[in-house]
Amino acid sequence: MPGTVGTNGVGGACEFITGTGSVTAADGSTISFATVGTLCNEAGMFSILQYNGTYRITAGNGRFVGVDGGGSLTATFGSTHFIKIDGTITGI
Repeated sequence: MPGTVGTNGVGGACEFITGTGSVTAADGSTISFATVGTLCNEAGMFSILQYNGTYRITAGNGRFVGVDGGGSLTATFGSTHFIKIDGTITGI
């Protein structure tokens, strides 16, 4: 259930969340997606955040009109941010 908060076992918290995002290619074409997953502190309450979830493509424009697909999305939010998106895109 989105927004449900629990503990991570080492003094931090975990929350089930939903969100949206997009990826823009060099030519300006975009793929938009919806995501659901868990956002957790790595350790205590003010530690680095880790996100693990899935995504589903919701729209595309430019060269991505009509695309479909989904996969996994992981991210680390600290002094430097890292995002990894793995999955399948069909209809290109």
